[in-house]
Amino acid sequence: MEGPNPFRKRDVISLIPVHKQVACSSADGRTLLESSKTALDKGKLEDAVNHGTKALAKLVAVCGPYHRMTAGAYSLLAVVLHHTGDFNQAAIYQQKALDINERELGLDHPDTMKSYGDLAVFYYRLQHTEVALKYG
Repeated sequence: MEGPNPFRKRDVISLIPVHKQVACSSADGRTLLESSKTALDKGKLEDAVNHGTKALAKLVAVCGPYHRMTAGAYSLLAVVLHHTGDFNQAAIYQQKALDINERELGLDHPDTMKSYGDLAVFYYRLQHTEVALKYG
């Protein structure tokens, strides 16, 4: 290892790359997200906010603050808050979802693009038209 060329070509001909990744999942988090979606569909906004907030807290604790599932929870909670009329908090949560999706999925992923579109809607509702156009 101390020489200028410690490896020869024949040393690495059969090298096979291995990628290991732990898939984070939270059954409780998923259940709470589904409960939030169901409550939203039924028009029970207070229940949707409560379940969405609990889901977000659970997913941050289990998967971490920069995980795809956490981004999904932020995005769902943003939509719920949008329906309650809290456009400012909706935009804040959607921005967090967008940041995570950009970082974890890349700019050309469909979830990232959807995050941009949702954020544009929320800023438009806040009457920040210039900012909305930036994201739209």
